[in-house]
Amino acid sequence: MKDNLDLNSTDYDVNCFEEDPRSINCRKEAQFTQIFLIGMTILIFIVSYIVGRGDPANFVYVFGWPLWYVLAVAIIVVIVAVGMIWGKKSFKIYSLDAIADDKETEE
Repeated sequence: MKDNLDLNSTDYDVNCFEEDPRSINCRKEAQFTQIFLIGMTILIFIVSYIVGRGDPANFVYVFGWPLWYVLAVAIIVVIVAVGMIWGKKSFKIYSLDAIADDKETEE
């Protein structure tokens, strides 16, 4: 082992490393999750704005809550449930070992 190894050195060629196939798939899953949640947020804003604009005295109330709030909560519950079911079926579980197993690298 080298005694003078500088672990803080950045004097190496990044092209000599090959990317782990697990990180490629994890990146795709993370991008999908971000797009999914941004879409959900936009949908909630649109529904809340359309249903909740106007004078609060004219709002429709459901169990004391304004309808726009009830719809926003319902959208969150439904979309999160759909996302969890879809994610459970399509996302892969990887080990955190330094070396990937053969079945983890297969597409």
